[in-house]
Amino acid sequence: MNEKSLQDLIEQETPRNPRERAWKTVALVTPLFVAILVPTSIGVFLGVEALQRFVANAFIASFFLGKFVIVKGIAGSGYTPMDYALLVIYLDMLVAAFLTFNLDYAYRIPYVGRRLEALQEYGQEVVAERPWVRKVTFLGVILFVMFPLTGTGAVGGSIFGRLLGLTRFRTLTGIFVGSVIGCAGMALLAEGVAALLPDEVRKSVWFEVIGVAFLVLLVLFLWLRSRKVEKLRREGRDTVDQ
Repeated sequence: MNEKSLQDLIEQETPRNPRERAWKTVALVTPLFVAILVPTSIGVFLGVEALQRFVANAFIASFFLGKFVIVKGIAGSGYTPMDYALLVIYLDMLVAAFLTFNLDYAYRIPYVGRRLEALQEYGQEVVAERPWVRKVTFLGVILFVMFPLTGTGAVGGSIFGRLLGLTRFRTLTGIFVGSVIGCAGMALLAEGVAALLPDEVRKSVWFEVIGVAFLVLLVLFLWLRSRKVEKLRREGRDTVDQ
């Protein structure tokens, strides 16, 4: 990848005076504070069981199903599709708030840094191959976040927005709008499907098990497909370089 561009982006995020360092500290601490405050409040006001359900669903959404976790609400297992939509929006904004203001820290995290480099490389190639993208930067970030795939969304939107020259706040706003539209749309679609199913079917354990298994396989298929496309893209670029 273009190491210079990576270093330029990291250097851009590095504070150079006490005021910038103060803002940097606020930008680092605030997402972490909110990440602790929300589940703690749920545990205090709604009980340990509600906290456990929240943590479990947040884990599934973050590392396995992404926005597809919203469809899980059809099973009626305590969270409605709209509940899941709010959860995903919350997670998207936590990630976006951290990355848009703390890219230099994120690049130093093992594994995470490598994934961010890959996303940056992809974003640079998109801009290079499609110059018109720069003319629709804000809309591009919204559409990027709306696309319901694990591993993209807020993470890719944060990198993509900054690479296209958007300010931190415009990038964050684009991610928020994209997340709300994407999650709300999926939740409304899921609720429409749920309304067509009998309650005994929706609340069946087998329905939930089969549904979750299907979602996992779907996400795995899409992930493997994206990896294949990335591999072909890299091989094509290496061939051109030679």
